[in-house]
Amino acid sequence: MMKLDRTRYFPVGYEPEQELQWTLFGLIASTLCSLIFPVRYFQELQNLYRYEQKTGEIISIASFPELIRFCFVGFWITALLLLIFAAFHYFYHFQGSHSIYLMRRLPGRWELARRCLAFPLAGIAACALAAGLLLVIYAAIYVFVTPERFLHPSYGGSVWRSLIGGPVV
Repeated sequence: MMKLDRTRYFPVGYEPEQELQWTLFGLIASTLCSLIFPVRYFQELQNLYRYEQKTGEIISIASFPELIRFCFVGFWITALLLLIFAAFHYFYHFQGSHSIYLMRRLPGRWELARRCLAFPLAGIAACALAAGLLLVIYAAIYVFVTPERFLHPSYGGSVWRSLIGGPVV
């Protein structure tokens, strides 16, 4: 198996190990923080069962947008951190003998951009992919696990609007 040459995607002379660890930590922590949705969801469902048992009245579960609120903040923070890394990569070329002028004169026109942006953009794409995948999983849990009698009257629309990023009612 061929190993990826990381040096092509970071500034010359830069040691990326710490940055890779921080990014991995951010992705894992963001995923763990998003697990607040299943906790909220199952607490809400349990409360509905208790309420129905006590009073005999059926009420609907909280809407999907209410339950996923702030679940993906960790991914936004990680993406912001990656943008800061991109700026750091650019300014790294101004330090000491890491000449920005040499990087601009290289025959490969996009060499500087690739070395500054490749890893941060790949990390942001990983954040978006992970958040999107979790959002779809959480929407499926909401729609398919919730008994029909407890579903919010506008559950279909609110789930769909949450998935496509539209206004939530």
